[in-house]
Amino acid sequence: MVALERVSFIVQSPVQHESSRHSMRPVDGAIPDRQRHKMQSWRPPRKPINAQVSIRFGLDLTIEFSVPFASDATAQVRAREWLDSTCEQFGCVPMRPTGKVLLLDKILGIADAAGEKHFQRDSEWGKLYAQAVSSALDRTGVQVDVEGRTVSS
Repeated sequence: MVALERVSFIVQSPVQHESSRHSMRPVDGAIPDRQRHKMQSWRPPRKPINAQVSIRFGLDLTIEFSVPFASDATAQVRAREWLDSTCEQFGCVPMRPTGKVLLLDKILGIADAAGEKHFQRDSEWGKLYAQAVSSALDRTGVQVDVEGRTVSS
């Protein structure tokens, strides 16, 4: 907790004198602006938030992951880089005739190329995928439907 220091400030009051229009008088017990700012900006530590990512491969198979959520700019850049490199590793091809690859195309392409077996065998890789998806989209809840070719949050 921040200890408050007692200080005096001089403020102008509109009292008429012969030599000047205003005179200065002290105000006891005022809190300095920098200390007031510290008091107002203090917040209790935040609890870590988990992101829930579910990957649906069919009507009867959904794999769910609960991973730590990071939404800062650095985490988003790292997530996009991870998705880019993983997309290249799996040899994902552009789905659009223009050749443009969107972020959602990468997310769906990786899940489709990896398949349900890869997610089941390597849960650590699945957690990396889930964390990259949640950070790249900046969402705490994401549903990837591989069969329906949709990503929703």
